[in-house]
Amino acid sequence: MLRARSIVVLVAVLIAGVAFTAHMASSPLATAVSYPEALARYHGSPVDPKRLRAFVDQFATLVALSQSEREALYAERLYFSDALLTTESRAALLDHLDTVHANSSDTQLTVLREVVSGPDVYLVWSMTATFTPVYQSVSSESVGITHLRFNAAGQVVLQHDFWDTANGFYQHIPVLGAFVRAIGKRFDYDQ
Repeated sequence: MLRARSIVVLVAVLIAGVAFTAHMASSPLATAVSYPEALARYHGSPVDPKRLRAFVDQFATLVALSQSEREALYAERLYFSDALLTTESRAALLDHLDTVHANSSDTQLTVLREVVSGPDVYLVWSMTATFTPVYQSVSSESVGITHLRFNAAGQVVLQHDFWDTANGFYQHIPVLGAFVRAIGKRFDYDQ
């Protein structure tokens, strides 16, 4: 009986993986440039400290902002990448933020440090989030760094998020989470 359930779960995961892959092949992710290409394409302008301060203040509550507030933050032509989406479409980014907001009941982001180097801004942050990956609500804590570049109007033209998705997100997904945790334990040298 247990073996039959395991086979059913494995088949379901495989079907979900195929469906996800098919979706991604037709999504903005498939057509977006890579991070190194984006660095060459989206140069950015000198950073205005006042505009940066305004962005950082809104960044902490980004998913909860209104559509028009988010549109004002991001340029029409941009590069955006986090663990869940890579796109050059502001519309796809705004849809993504709507989805994140709809699927998380509480997200708190705290910017720990800002580093500015020419047109590049790096925000070091910590995030706690409560979300429902399938049927049960979970809380997650993670840290990350966001690389930003702005245009002359102060809108984001490049945003690349580096964060620990294994601990912050993937380990909480049923079935997949068990594999993520098992792999993590295999490389945990403190045990």
